[in-house]
Amino acid sequence: MAEKLSKQDIVILTTLAEYRVMTISQLGILYSGSARPLRGKLKKLAEQKLIEIQSGPYSGKKGRPTQIFSIARAGFNFLRSNKILSYNVSYDQVGEISAHSQPHMLAINDFRVQLVQVQKIVPDLIVEFLSPNSPFVPLVSQHECMTIVYEQFAFGAEDTKWVRYTPDGVFGMTCKKEAKTLLFYLEIDMGSESLSSARGYKGSIKEKIRNYQLTYLSERYKRYESVFKCTLQGFRLLFVTNSLTRMVQMSKLINESPPSEFICITDMESLSSKGLWSAIWYKGGRLDLPSVSILGSKAPKKTIAPTDIS
Repeated sequence: MAEKLSKQDIVILTTLAEYRVMTISQLGILYSGSARPLRGKLKKLAEQKLIEIQSGPYSGKKGRPTQIFSIARAGFNFLRSNKILSYNVSYDQVGEISAHSQPHMLAINDFRVQLVQVQKIVPDLIVEFLSPNSPFVPLVSQHECMTIVYEQFAFGAEDTKWVRYTPDGVFGMTCKKEAKTLLFYLEIDMGSESLSSARGYKGSIKEKIRNYQLTYLSERYKRYESVFKCTLQGFRLLFVTNSLTRMVQMSKLINESPPSEFICITDMESLSSKGLWSAIWYKGGRLDLPSVSILGSKAPKKTIAPTDIS
């Protein structure tokens, strides 16, 4: 390699391997400081062919498409040769994804970088996020490249039926002072799935709700106790919808599909403008009741927008 990489260069490459695709604003939240030095560093990494820069469909000013950053094959090879990535990891697991999948992945990453901001707002909290796409999360199936986030279990009479699904993420939020951990499952809804289906709910939002209900009632979620080294009493399922209209539709479905008190829902606009720590979540799809914060008593007393946190 023509030029020696700094520690921050290596951290950026590792971050892109974890997040797959990121915008400059997302990277800027993780590496607080002036945007100009970060842009310069990313440009140099691109010139060294360690990262790729592409134009993406994400929001931006008219005529100026947002740049999307991902790790290039040379960057991937560097991480493997330095034993940061396992040799069992393939480039397809960490490299650029299709344009069709970009908006969904970027929306997940918007949520993830806000989890980093949560720890700045409430220093007493530790958040650990498990992504099904992460090369750093242990696999349950080497052959199928499925991480521990992938869920599969039998239920019903003589265990003849199966639940299989992969959430967009699972995270534990631990209060250091109280030594208490809360478990969350994340689902980012882009509006592409039907609310219900005549084919036994297959592939629908209603099937997702049912799957999580079975996970809750069977206490299958307790397998994460060994991961987060804690005792768990239930979990929260977080739905983030792509529009207010979609949130209204899904809230009605959630409210009509008990038990649903463990499900919270919000929309992307509220998330981006107010932050996931704010009182933007509706429990059980009850839009007629006041919205709440998933941080409970740890929620900030005043409004703090994501853009106010450096």
